[in-house]
Amino acid sequence: MRPRIESLASELSAYFESFAVTLNNTNSSTYTFTEAFPVAPKVTLTSVDVFDNSQMNVNVYIENVTATSVTLTTSANVSGSIHCHALHVV
Repeated sequence: MRPRIESLASELSAYFESFAVTLNNTNSSTYTFTEAFPVAPKVTLTSVDVFDNSQMNVNVYIENVTATSVTLTTSANVSGSIHCHALHVV
């Protein structure tokens, strides 16, 4: 039987930022974090068809991520929004 860890969550520090990037007939954008991450965070991306133009059926991926910014790219030029979450747990 594994030992129970009751205080793990209280010993962790987390840095988190949620943001959206709007693309207008382009396939790439760089976002500068407002949170001061100590290292490059883990980032998730989700495409959202905010303009109801059926353009957001594309692949969205991270081109580059550092402690200060993330560059995201889509597989085609689009007009829409990319919802993003950046997280680092210490």
